[in-house]
Amino acid sequence: QEATRRLAAGSIVRGYDVAAPQLVKRGQPVKIVVRHRNLVIAASGKAMTAGARGDSVRVQPSGGTGVLDAWVEGSGLVVLAGTSE
Repeated sequence: QEATRRLAAGSIVRGYDVAAPQLVKRGQPVKIVVRHRNLVIAASGKAMTAGARGDSVRVQPSGGTGVLDAWVEGSGLVVLAGTSE
């Protein structure tokens, strides 16, 4: 968890004062992964929205004009929605 605002020393920390860390930030280069059984395909792209682990984000593949929905799996790593291992 990380603070969502500046917290004074000794202050009480409430639930809305912390959130999961943003592993993907808007505009950041990302690795886009598609998994299907033993096949793994990876491409580079750019995050159009920010998100924490498990969040849905919008990404644009490098050289592409379309935007895809993906899930944040790690820092700078997203997996296309609807794909599995």
